[in-house]
Amino acid sequence: MLIVRKASRFAVIVAISVLMLATITSTALAANNGDTGLLNNNNKYLPIEVINALEQESNGGATNSRLILDNVMLPSSMNIMTPNVNMDKVANATPLHAFEYDFKGDLKQHGYTEEQIDSFTYDNYIAIEDKWKLKKEQIIAARSLYPELKAVDLSDWTNADFKRYYAKVDRAEIEKRFTSEQLQQLKQRGIRSDDLFYLFKEFHTVDAILAQSDDILRETIEGYYEFKLNQVTLMALDPTKYTQQNMPRYGVDWFLNSVVTSNYWLQIQSDRTLVALRKLYNVNFSSFNGYVTNMYGTYSVSQGGAHEGIDFAYGGVGTNIYAIFNGTEVLSGLSHQLSVYDSNVGKTYNFLHMDSKTVISPPITNGQHVGKQGNKGNAIGAHVHFEVQSGRKTGLSSGNDHVLGSISPYQLHIYLGEL
Repeated sequence: MLIVRKASRFAVIVAISVLMLATITSTALAANNGDTGLLNNNNKYLPIEVINALEQESNGGATNSRLILDNVMLPSSMNIMTPNVNMDKVANATPLHAFEYDFKGDLKQHGYTEEQIDSFTYDNYIAIEDKWKLKKEQIIAARSLYPELKAVDLSDWTNADFKRYYAKVDRAEIEKRFTSEQLQQLKQRGIRSDDLFYLFKEFHTVDAILAQSDDILRETIEGYYEFKLNQVTLMALDPTKYTQQNMPRYGVDWFLNSVVTSNYWLQIQSDRTLVALRKLYNVNFSSFNGYVTNMYGTYSVSQGGAHEGIDFAYGGVGTNIYAIFNGTEVLSGLSHQLSVYDSNVGKTYNFLHMDSKTVISPPITNGQHVGKQGNKGNAIGAHVHFEVQSGRKTGLSSGNDHVLGSISPYQLHIYLGEL
């Protein structure tokens, strides 16, 4: 059963008040980053400005706070009282050294000095990277992810151009999963289309979303509003553990800093994930409407922590599942779990929530039918949770913390060769 954790709005308001003590720290961050001249591009507000505005509003409001909140806050679904922060309007002042990815290496290749880079925040990097033209590998990935771009000259496209394109397309694709009647049902229940992405993360299918009570849907959406608000307060005080990224053919989500990467690798990883998705269900692209509902290292409201694998969804219960790898041994695990170990690379590939598993004898070969998709175990909505472990291991990593115990499935090309 999916358990939705509901944070206390009172606790959030108290946290905001306490974090007002972070003003000095945040002011220092702003001063340190001011040299770059990039932090407040695109009319973004510093996290401390948003916190101050919320605090003033709770104490009766002030003209300047209302102006900020009018720009930063989005309308809420279902009359939820927790502020719905538009994170596109909040500057990310997290310093680059808080990330494991080598942003510094990228910047040095483009002529930036060590001294310049030391003062850069994540927002500074993104503002710079957005101006870089797509590399050859990115253009190949873009055309694979969006076949309609095969007839478009992308040679002069920048990262910003491509991001604007897929942000618009991906948002429209989410709504296309619903019929007009289903969208009307959700509208009548007070759910805005902007919040459909959050619901897919937790429930995976349209039918599963529509089957939930108003209370469950409200708690799920409110959980994400509260998570975003907490991220604002954390960014004002100290580097947060999660950073917002927009992944092609997926959407805008919060990724652990340990998996946050450049636009280049985000696009390459998205392409590889799509290849794995198509092989998992053994379908042709032209007739395929499958998608990913959760990525590795993203925040999950129901788990209260980082997601340990990738959730694939296509069709419903009973959809056939196929191997995307070769394996040397089938290991025993949970009744709805298929675990295949490959002694050649020392990795175990785990498939969760399966409705049934085909009786299979090793070796497992790429493309072999291995079972049927389900929604068994801790799941609502038919999907396949795919998780990679090091060694001969069927035990799954806990998802109720902010630490990743499994191996990144974004790197399947390393373990398996190019798919």
